[in-house]
Amino acid sequence: MSPETIYVLTDGEFNDGEKICDAVKKMNQERSPSNRIKVLTIAFKERTGDYVLKRLARESGGQFKFVP
Repeated sequence: MSPETIYVLTDGEFNDGEKICDAVKKMNQERSPSNRIKVLTIAFKERTGDYVLKRLARESGGQFKFVP
């Protein structure tokens, strides 16, 4: 599997976020800059996982959105 984009939707409780950030970062280091995976993160209901979701989006060239 070789995804171009990954969507992460969560209610704010985001377990193992640091591990996921590290895994995506490693995958992107192995790809050419024009072929990197973008992660689009969407949080709803709670804001407890915002930091990790924002980091994941930022480091992959994706975007973070919060839906109240």
